[in-house]
Amino acid sequence: AGDLARQFFQEGWYPCGSKGCGEPMNPSGTLIKALLANGAQPLNGVEVGGTSTLISDQPIAPYDNNQNMGAANLLTSLPLPGSNDFSLFVQNDVTIGSGETKTYNFDVDKQKCSSDFSATLSWYDPPASNGCTKCLVNDLDLIVRNLDSSERFYSNGNSKRDSVNNLERIRISNTSFGDRYRVIVSSSMLGPGYSEQKFSLVVTGCFQSGDGDETSPPVSSEVYELVTTYSANRKQAGNMFAVKAKTEGVEVTSFAIHTQVSGRKVKLQIYTLNSSGGTNGNEDFLNDSTQWTMVTPSAGVEVDAMGFGSPTIIPVGSFVPVPIAKGVVQSFYITFVDEPEMLYKAVDNDFPTGSTYVEDDNIEITTGVGKGTNFGRNWQSRQMNGSVLYTVTTRGTTLKTTAKPSQSPTRSPTDRPTPSPTNIPTGRPISTPSVPTLPLFMELETTYSANRKQAGNMFDVFAKKTVDISSFKIHTLLTDTLPISIYTRDGSWENYDKDPSQWQLVATINAECKGYGEPTIVSSPLLTPTRITKGSTKAFYLTFEVPEMLYHYSTEHVTGTVFSEDSSLQILTGVGKAGLFGATYPTRQMNGALVYYVV
Repeated sequence: AGDLARQFFQEGWYPCGSKGCGEPMNPSGTLIKALLANGAQPLNGVEVGGTSTLISDQPIAPYDNNQNMGAANLLTSLPLPGSNDFSLFVQNDVTIGSGETKTYNFDVDKQKCSSDFSATLSWYDPPASNGCTKCLVNDLDLIVRNLDSSERFYSNGNSKRDSVNNLERIRISNTSFGDRYRVIVSSSMLGPGYSEQKFSLVVTGCFQSGDGDETSPPVSSEVYELVTTYSANRKQAGNMFAVKAKTEGVEVTSFAIHTQVSGRKVKLQIYTLNSSGGTNGNEDFLNDSTQWTMVTPSAGVEVDAMGFGSPTIIPVGSFVPVPIAKGVVQSFYITFVDEPEMLYKAVDNDFPTGSTYVEDDNIEITTGVGKGTNFGRNWQSRQMNGSVLYTVTTRGTTLKTTAKPSQSPTRSPTDRPTPSPTNIPTGRPISTPSVPTLPLFMELETTYSANRKQAGNMFDVFAKKTVDISSFKIHTLLTDTLPISIYTRDGSWENYDKDPSQWQLVATINAECKGYGEPTIVSSPLLTPTRITKGSTKAFYLTFEVPEMLYHYSTEHVTGTVFSEDSSLQILTGVGKAGLFGATYPTRQMNGALVYYVV
């Protein structure tokens, strides 16, 4: 079968099915593999070796270990007039770069055709390391989208992208005349040392146009931007919100977010809701990861964090564009992988969850919810900071907006951005916006210089203003996940350092330790904010079960003296602690930081 398929291309039978009707082609091995897999047919059953008797108690299904793609069949693989009725489109040994996406559009025409729509992607993956458990080095993905309904189809019978195989097939049997499909090949991850990967693609179905030409890649579109706001007064790991399409052909291609982190890369994950619908605050999907599809690589996409007041841009190509049909509402979830560093704005009174916050001629962005890490706790009426980047196309024609997205956050942002942007949109978020209003939350750092370690640290915090302590950053040599307990009490720790009855346990949570020189974040939905009223002192006790908390000993800052302060707080030098309320070691300065909100 493979030799006949190779002859089909070498003698110019492609694309019409008659010898010499096309240019001779030297097909790659990946093209022949994709062609045979694309037309392979399901088996009827599993036979007993050497006989025609089927094993009745062993069910089979497409893509299982008994048949995989099925049995090769050239009549369902190659177009031959008089023998079948489908069209064939191929891409032979095409190069795709890291983070790149290639797309191909097809219009279904079933007037003289009844075949299924089928697309298959194949590539030669580099050799993996010995003993690997997940052995794909260069991970490409195949997705098909219905441009009219926004329905997404994933390969090999999966409900999400395949990160295991280097042969991926999608078959759609219930196509209708006029359906529009986009076949998308994306480079989700290339292994170390690889900047590109060659692939072959085969598509068959009822998509031949009136003149018999093969389909072409879609016309490129300009990227438009709709800014929400860069005024922030809260932060957590992520934000859920919705986008509604007001016109046909909308595709969300990227986002810009807002974070205090700067000078390093951060990892973000982006999800889309499997069904259409917005966030009103009480949906069951808010905390149910099974109802969402991650469109970025599972490890997240690395982006350069630009810090407070500047857009942190998720580059176009980081995920496959998400189409939204006219009138459809699509929910998104953008989250830091393991850090509560997403800035957003609490807009409880003016824009409750689900209300339209900003819009232009093509889309609306609604107020959503703040999210703890990994589908954690919800905070209602939290407006995403940043922007949505999108294109608008219809059958190869780019529709330009009649409104202009906001050029940059204003120096004194209003409660709501300008609802009608004006004139020419930007092609990407601006890189140097003006400085927005200072947020109400802050971070007060002590030091990451360490020369001692034990299980925990006790220290006092004095409030110059009323604040809520929301999370902590600590320092440890460990790089494992380890439980840490947080205790507090009104007043100082002095005279109560060995008396657990005088302390309140705030929470015990699992901290993902980052090792020496890196902040380990202590944050969780279980960790409720601890309030310190203006002019009062509250003591904190953070402790591991093992002696792995790093801190600093210095005679320059003895116990009870102010080590670090800002306009709202003072952190005093405390004591090291062994065990749980065990031995006390004076003049030990907590390594890390307090994250807090001014009330």
